[in-house]
Amino acid sequence: MTHATGPAVRIHSRRAQLFALTAFALLACDPRQQNTANAASAPSSVAQTLPVSEVDILVLPNNMVISCNAKKLTAMSSDGELAWELALPDGDMVIAPAAGAANSQIYLRTSQGLRAASPEGKWLWLKPALAPSTSMPRDASVPVAMSDSTAVMIDGAAVVRLNSGGGELWHVNLPEGVPLSRLKAAMDGGVFVPTTAGLYSVTGDGRIAWRRKIKG
Repeated sequence: MTHATGPAVRIHSRRAQLFALTAFALLACDPRQQNTANAASAPSSVAQTLPVSEVDILVLPNNMVISCNAKKLTAMSSDGELAWELALPDGDMVIAPAAGAANSQIYLRTSQGLRAASPEGKWLWLKPALAPSTSMPRDASVPVAMSDSTAVMIDGAAVVRLNSGGGELWHVNLPEGVPLSRLKAAMDGGVFVPTTAGLYSVTGDGRIAWRRKIKG
């Protein structure tokens, strides 16, 4: 049995090639296909700021108990009576547990930055800050309240210290490493920063004193 190899076969072959090229061009020009491809290949450099899923409890020096969820602070007196409720502004969410200062001020890391609330249940100020990176655990976003009621937080690749009025006292960039867990206040007014590059010791006036790699 012989197979036809004449003009009719060549015409069908050219038609098949033309159809394939046309289909390829249509797919290449379809923005939906481009968007899908881009979304699949683009790396995510910034974490989605997920709110805390559980309720965090904070006890202030004035013996007020603060319950904190993704969108609201609730304060109760020592005898269990509701003292006040304070909702976060629209578009903002809690991303880490709160910290209580010696003056009973509340520091709260949110998707927009660091917020401070008064013991009477009023928002005092917001210090804008970068969203945590994908490689940074939630615990590393927890602010630390120092003994003088100042606050220290992670902002991108930097450690920032703020006074109780929200003013920046100092800002020090970490040369390498991603924060791994909560900041720890030192007894001398400094702060310890655990990172993937080691443990940093930052002095009370905002200088890196040393870094020590910790072997697992």
